[in-house]
Amino acid sequence: MCQEGLFRLALSSPRKQTACSLGERRTLAEALGLVDSTLESRRDPNSSLQKEFPQHQDEDQSRAAAPQDCLLRDVECIAQKLEASLEEIHRGAREPREEREQRTLGDALENARLEIEKLKDNLMKLKESGTTDLQRAREHNQRLDEEILALRNRVRSLDSEKKVLGEMGFSV
Repeated sequence: MCQEGLFRLALSSPRKQTACSLGERRTLAEALGLVDSTLESRRDPNSSLQKEFPQHQDEDQSRAAAPQDCLLRDVECIAQKLEASLEEIHRGAREPREEREQRTLGDALENARLEIEKLKDNLMKLKESGTTDLQRAREHNQRLDEEILALRNRVRSLDSEKKVLGEMGFSV
């Protein structure tokens, strides 16, 4: 099928290949019917003329035979291509089910491996960002502890100043 320019069709499912081939077969049958009707229509008028003019019979037959031969060759070529396509489809349909299932399972396994790799990468990123966030929180807590300690010291110093000022105010 690939040699006939049907690469996409070769990669599709056997059901789709069969449907496409049946469509092609129908198209070829219609074309063959048209060729037959054309040939018949050419033969009928000639037959009445041949009775009247027998001397032109050989010339008419040779002229009519050339396009007919060309059409027949085209139809035969198309029929051979169709037959080759059908044989390819039948070979694909005869492919053991186990091989198809194994190939499908292999594809699913490969997809699962890729998904696992993505999940591992995401987990590592989360761990790194979690560790970074934890470190930031610790640093923030340490700064807050230092500020609280500085504020306590400031409150103590203000209390001390208040006592000192209070004692001065009573003694004055």
